[in-house]
Amino acid sequence: MNSKVSFKIATFGLAAMACTSSALASYTPIVDVISLPNSAFSNYALIVGGTNSLHLTSDSPINGNIAIGGAPGTTYATLQGGNDHVNSFGTYAGNVDFSGSSSTSGGLTVAGAINQNVVNAQNAVADAQSLLSLYSALTSLPTVAAGTLNVTTNGGNHGSNEHVYAFTGSQLTALTINAAASEYVIININQNSNSNFAFAGGVTLNGGIDKSHVLFLVDTTGNFQITGSGHGSIINGIILDNAGNTNLDNFTLNGQLFCNSSAGSNCSVVSNAVINQAKDIGGAATPEPASLSMALGGGLLIALGALRNRFKRD
Repeated sequence: MNSKVSFKIATFGLAAMACTSSALASYTPIVDVISLPNSAFSNYALIVGGTNSLHLTSDSPINGNIAIGGAPGTTYATLQGGNDHVNSFGTYAGNVDFSGSSSTSGGLTVAGAINQNVVNAQNAVADAQSLLSLYSALTSLPTVAAGTLNVTTNGGNHGSNEHVYAFTGSQLTALTINAAASEYVIININQNSNSNFAFAGGVTLNGGIDKSHVLFLVDTTGNFQITGSGHGSIINGIILDNAGNTNLDNFTLNGQLFCNSSAGSNCSVVSNAVINQAKDIGGAATPEPASLSMALGGGLLIALGALRNRFKRD
């Protein structure tokens, strides 16, 4: 009897997993920053797309989940620790989800789990790439500079409450954004260029706007880093790096980071860099693939058991 029960659980578990994979495979990427809540992207503090390496060190905590995704059939990014790539990892607060087979070098400790073949990780990459594609294509944008940015309520240039700006330059020093909680601010940095860019100061939010409503698009294939007075700063918002070599250290990001690694580039979050996931963005905890299939399989078994008892009574 026990063997039959085990066989049924395994059978329905596989069926549930197949249904789950099919449902996730049909995922549609978000269409704008307003769609971020409850998206795949919202589940992660750090998302890496492309084929090259993610470098983390033990003094750079990631307080949230990590997604490493690549297009189906490609080689996925490798998770590495430190400059020597050996035993330099810290302890991370969430899960590390790979969209394919996991690939790590050195020691790695996570509070959650290291998961393979998580479709949600690839969906998060697709969300980020969708946002990059949308906002980097906009032209004739008003410019923004360091200092104070005062945002008018319900006066957006991309929808009623989406305010899209352009920044051109090698460094952005301290910036304060004054905006209501209902508004969204998107800053396109060095649009479609190969220039280098660095944050040289923090980003402060006033007026009620949340960090999940602020989006920085580093739209360049050049280097992206923190420099000068930016060291020790606090940046509130979501950063999407399009294709450059990302090397971030000695700063705190309250929000999320996406690195779209390409050939010859890496994503490094090292030396006292801290990322605190935007908890209020609306994302649920990343489901474990096995747990999800077991839950669905269990639900099917309960339903079939109830149906069987009904037939017996009849």
